[in-house]
Amino acid sequence: MKNTLDLPKPITRKQIVAEKRASEKLLSPFDEIALNSNYLISKPLTGFESDGQQYQLPRYVFLGPKGGGDTIRIGIFATIHGDEPEGALALVRFITALEKNPELAKGYALFIYPLCNPTGFEDNTRHSRAGVDLNREFWIESSQPEVSALETAARAAIKIIAGTTRRKLHSEVFGRLGIRSVQRHAHSQRSAGITSFLLPLCRIGSSAARGFDPARAGDPV
Repeated sequence: MKNTLDLPKPITRKQIVAEKRASEKLLSPFDEIALNSNYLISKPLTGFESDGQQYQLPRYVFLGPKGGGDTIRIGIFATIHGDEPEGALALVRFITALEKNPELAKGYALFIYPLCNPTGFEDNTRHSRAGVDLNREFWIESSQPEVSALETAARAAIKIIAGTTRRKLHSEVFGRLGIRSVQRHAHSQRSAGITSFLLPLCRIGSSAARGFDPARAGDPV
């Protein structure tokens, strides 16, 4: 009789990467909508390298019909944790609804980032392939390429509130968006996986926003 227990061999990192999920499958609904849309376009961010592979952070811009005032730019981010793609799936439904009724986005420009952690999504891990929780890296001068790209885009799009006082920001901008508590909204990312471009201003201060280059704000890099 055999008295030893045959334990399964540990899974190697090479096996994990070999069984990675395809980000193209997650993004294909966005690409299909953009292909035939008068409102949605694809404008990916600058690429980066991980384990010898090239990646890009996908970005889609939904330009609603022109409103009566200045365009309000909002950034929506999802899948910052690679094992939480629910936000991206919700965004597909959101964009589909806007395509059917674009008047809902009248006066808005939506900058949509459905996959902020592509390596983590492929590996089905919370962290990026570098082993970093990207959600803890923002606005601390992080060296992570995903975070740097998203922060650059956020700064470029923040002209709408450059020089705006915090009181005016709350009453006019967040009030129009139906956000009562900025801090509460900032911490509700876990459930929805999304947040707003406007929130970084509350963290870096309106004085820093005045130093942003206005020429870059209308068309984020």
